[in-house]
Amino acid sequence: MCWVAIGAGDVVTSEPLRAGDLAVFEASEAAIEFQARGVTEFVLGSAVPHPYELNLGTYSVHTNPDALHAAESLIAQIQARLISLADVYDQTRNSAGRRWARPFPGDTGAVRVPSHATASTHETEMTDRPAAPGCAAKLTVHTESDAGRPSRAVAARGASLNLNERSHPMTRRKIAETIALFLCVSGAAARADNAPGAQPKQASFHVKNVFKVKVPKGAQAVRIWFAVPQEDASSVIRNLAVSTDGVVRYDEDSWGNRVGYLEVRAPAQEQITIREEFDLTRSEIQSRVDAARARPLTEPERAALARFLAPTTHVVVNDRIKGLAASIVEGETNPVRAARRIYDWTFKNIDYWVKDPDHLKASPVGSTEYCMLTKTGNCTDFHSLFASLAMAVGLPTRMVYGSLLKPTLNGIEVDGSYHCWIQFYAPQIGWVPLDASLANIYGKEFPLTEKNKKLVELTTATGYKGTDPSKVDYYFGNIDERRVVWSIGRDLMMQPPQESGPVNALAKAHVEVDGKPHSDWTREFTYREIVR
Repeated sequence: MCWVAIGAGDVVTSEPLRAGDLAVFEASEAAIEFQARGVTEFVLGSAVPHPYELNLGTYSVHTNPDALHAAESLIAQIQARLISLADVYDQTRNSAGRRWARPFPGDTGAVRVPSHATASTHETEMTDRPAAPGCAAKLTVHTESDAGRPSRAVAARGASLNLNERSHPMTRRKIAETIALFLCVSGAAARADNAPGAQPKQASFHVKNVFKVKVPKGAQAVRIWFAVPQEDASSVIRNLAVSTDGVVRYDEDSWGNRVGYLEVRAPAQEQITIREEFDLTRSEIQSRVDAARARPLTEPERAALARFLAPTTHVVVNDRIKGLAASIVEGETNPVRAARRIYDWTFKNIDYWVKDPDHLKASPVGSTEYCMLTKTGNCTDFHSLFASLAMAVGLPTRMVYGSLLKPTLNGIEVDGSYHCWIQFYAPQIGWVPLDASLANIYGKEFPLTEKNKKLVELTTATGYKGTDPSKVDYYFGNIDERRVVWSIGRDLMMQPPQESGPVNALAKAHVEVDGKPHSDWTREFTYREIVR
């Protein structure tokens, strides 16, 4: 659904709207069209239907009454504080002759409010942030009357926002009230709805990657594609800095990952070093995976997601895989329930190699067939097998390559290696993450020995203290906050293109010397947690 709040002026959609009106548009795929009469100010927003029964408040909407009460109280406190600050600012501005930084209408910059209730020069800057996913809407403003028929607007004058005041359509007092209102959507309300103690965790780190490539004698061209951190809904990257002797360029590979690239012609040095540093703030991913909300893919969806249903070099879908997948899901067509059955079968029937390093080994490439044959492997083997089984029953998947930011290696100059997990797609829910390899660590008993104890500890993101069935449920739909993402996908084509064929995955780097793959290089990944 889409809604509009009119702050000033008059607007005509399917019916006239005036200042102070809040209108909700009926569901439609058509563009929302406005005819503005003179100077008009409005706020346009959107929302998706909620699958659960809702409790409605003055400022917020929640799924349980306790959360509603807590959030309404918090929002009222924030609103009162912001209004108080705005009033003090007005007083100090009038007495000192200070001018409002930028008028609200059409303001594309920052709005400043004082951080103290005094005439202080210290100010808090509230800068614009990108809209949340799903909050964008196509807007066409018409000044002629021959516009096409828009979605019908249902005016809610009884729920008027009263945005207009005589002094100005958007005074600082109203800005404060509006900020408090939006907080209920972006922060307070969302947190209150979580179960006690289930607020998404967050962690910050300063991360370093050092790539060292040995240059063979007589080499004419060394080309290096190296992983850089990917920013997504759960990851904020700041202060990315890369230093090396050459010129680094950035482009996207065939899966849309941002990749760093360095090319050195006729290198004189024996070693090429690339140092990469950045700050990361990572949030825990909590997915409320409700199978009742999901349904099978439609044919148009299947076509749109075709690349996520296609096998790759080491993730195969053959008759043996199809037969095994069919026996696991037993005809289940709900994508969430089918994925959970494959997840359970995988972690119960495959063992992480670190449990018995003397007898179990991982494949060097992350292979479905290796994992199925040997019943062991590392994270890439686990999720290659999961991907094959899932795709065999029509579930789109994508592999995520990153690293775990383990507490045991915090601040230690020891390479933290890499880790991968996977996502499957469920209609009406979206991409759902899971980590079957860590479910195997926590979900099956095994003896700890002097040989495997440290390996097991370093394999987890948060430490290992024995079998924990709750972790098995957690890692189906949830991902901890102690991770960085390097890339998504398999069989990658780089830009500029490599000469040696698709890259299996980019968890670290890909190097070519004179057009051939080169393996004499290292990557040292270290980090330090930032305590805020």
